[in-house]
Amino acid sequence: MTVSKTAKVQTEINKARDKLAKQQAHIKELENKLTSIENDAIVEIVRGQHIPLEKLFGMLQSINGN
Repeated sequence: MTVSKTAKVQTEINKARDKLAKQQAHIKELENKLTSIENDAIVEIVRGQHIPLEKLFGMLQSINGN
């Protein structure tokens, strides 16, 4: 009786771990998608300003104090 109970609990643990791993992978995919969308928005904003690349680079350096 005890063996079947432990096996049942172990099966539930394994299922929960599998679900967790799938959810973590899904979260990672969503985080990557969010980063991509944010990057696209940044590029769109910067391109909309029509700033030459050299000037943009200089502006970013001055913001960072370099």
